[in-house]
Amino acid sequence: MCCLTERISISLVHDVEEKEYTDNGLYQAWDLGISKQVGVNLEGKFIQVENPRPDKYWKKPLAEVQSRRDYCKKGSRKWCHLNEVKRRIERKKSNQIMDFQHKCSAKIVNNTRANIIIIGDLSVKDMAQSEKATKGINRATQGTGYLGRFAGFLTYKAEQVGKKVIEISERKTSKTCCVCGKEHDMPIWERIMECDCGTVLDRDRNSAINIMVQYLSQKCQVDGLPVLCR
Repeated sequence: MCCLTERISISLVHDVEEKEYTDNGLYQAWDLGISKQVGVNLEGKFIQVENPRPDKYWKKPLAEVQSRRDYCKKGSRKWCHLNEVKRRIERKKSNQIMDFQHKCSAKIVNNTRANIIIIGDLSVKDMAQSEKATKGINRATQGTGYLGRFAGFLTYKAEQVGKKVIEISERKTSKTCCVCGKEHDMPIWERIMECDCGTVLDRDRNSAINIMVQYLSQKCQVDGLPVLCR
């Protein structure tokens, strides 16, 4: 029989006094992605944070251990040992991802004067693709918690310091030119958007701008102001 390693977890709960939110008229929009996060402010300044992708680093060692385990008789001493090694690798991978997400979300919140942070509405289940070329992206969005969990971290860290995270639809934000509004056919492997109007821009930066413009347009409608034009 397998010997299960006991793991003890301790949870500490304490009250954190949240600061009161006030709209200071400064906004920052972010396009959250698998390989990087790209943000833009009202002045047109871009901020980019690269994701270390520990899930890629541990992919090969995890596959090797799982392959060796599958050749052993289930329940044998060798199988139990390799299964525990596999679990340790998975825990380490998950902890590294979560550690980066905590640090990155705190950095985004604390290093901006904007009290409103706008991100795309991350419907992760709807992001799954059937094409072979997007298999790695499917695994990252569905299995490692890169996007949905990161948005959650960003939201509660912002609330603690008196800021707010607003999610809006990011439908076609990567495919629509942020200058003229023309929609392009942009498969996921095309990273640069080239428009007939002369705009040549990284697709993530283009998406971040469109998220910002879409939020400001909605805000104008709510406030009864003229809708922004491109």
